[in-house]
Amino acid sequence: MGKELLSFRLDPLDDESPAVLVARQHGVQHQTFAVAPASACPAFDTISGMPLIQISQTPGLTAEQKRETIAAVTEAYAEATGKNASSVWVTITEVPREHWGVGGEPLG
Repeated sequence: MGKELLSFRLDPLDDESPAVLVARQHGVQHQTFAVAPASACPAFDTISGMPLIQISQTPGLTAEQKRETIAAVTEAYAEATGKNASSVWVTITEVPREHWGVGGEPLG
């Protein structure tokens, strides 16, 4: 796809407020991902103590881009929260364009 990962920023958060992860990629202004606070998933946090960040996007990233994205998101979250990076889980789910809609209109 030719997009290079440039940077990630995790906006300030606390235990009760959702955070916003902002991704900047070459050719794309910003992509934002909501990151749920730990209190939104008390059972998961109690069982594992591991934060889970889920990214949904259209298909197209290479395996290397996914590795870089996971590493950058993990680092940004660990830096912003003080959590140990080894406890952060990140998933990337590719959703076909025809399964997305924006402003009441399908993308695909």
